[in-house]
Amino acid sequence: MDANPHTAGEEPDDDVFGPVEDGEEVFEWIDDLEAEDDPALAQAQAQSPSLRERLAALRAAADRVRADRRRIGAVAASLVL
Repeated sequence: MDANPHTAGEEPDDDVFGPVEDGEEVFEWIDDLEAEDDPALAQAQAQSPSLRERLAALRAAADRVRADRRRIGAVAASLVL
């Protein structure tokens, strides 16, 4: 992305940005339009469950499947098909 677009070979258009003075630092800001406005919400969404939490969820799912014989039959049928 060019912060000061102009046709190749032409002088940059300084109407908006103005000339750069000696010793002046120029920064180009890149806005992430898809970023969340609330940093706490973005951080909460970025955190993934730990290995311990994932294993606990897997064990709970296995317990539910073992408890229900119909689900075992459905899982077996889906694996065979």
